[in-house]
Amino acid sequence: MSVLKRLTVVFTVAIVVAAALAGFAEAQPTVRYYVSEILAPTPERDFYRVAIADAIPTPSYDTVIPRSPVTGLPLWGWALVLVKGDAASYLAVDADPRNFRVFQGAETDLITTTDELLTFLDGKQWSDFNSAQKVAVKDKLTSLGIPTADITTNVSFRAILQKVGRHLHPAFDEIRSLRVARASRAG
Repeated sequence: MSVLKRLTVVFTVAIVVAAALAGFAEAQPTVRYYVSEILAPTPERDFYRVAIADAIPTPSYDTVIPRSPVTGLPLWGWALVLVKGDAASYLAVDADPRNFRVFQGAETDLITTTDELLTFLDGKQWSDFNSAQKVAVKDKLTSLGIPTADITTNVSFRAILQKVGRHLHPAFDEIRSLRVARASRAG
């Protein structure tokens, strides 16, 4: 076999392997937190749901919609949602202005498990956001009625998540919610 043919075979194999690995990486679903608007029941759907449900055809998210024990109505117009999806799912979710990705940035695009998400939340601080991200997050939290004055340089992403979750319900526990999400996917 000539040198040119051998090189052609080697490059062809390398391209096939690289394409297979790229396809594998793209196929891995990732996990992200969103704030999503709660939608009222309709004649087609007689239950409250988050706007993310319109963007993702199969239930690939976990959320709790706190309700009034007296009326059964949602206490808030929004919910915190843990989403597990692929690039196509996130395009649809991100395109809908009723959904807000809490921790934006390329790093979160690589988180594929809830354990990795916890590590990420513990390892990042408010100072890791760029200026535009800080403004977007503070503006969104403020619009939801969540005080932001105490979100400063050394506050961890996990503390920010706790702040959002505990605004919804004082007993919010991100570790428990992630474990419940993990168990519901396993079963």
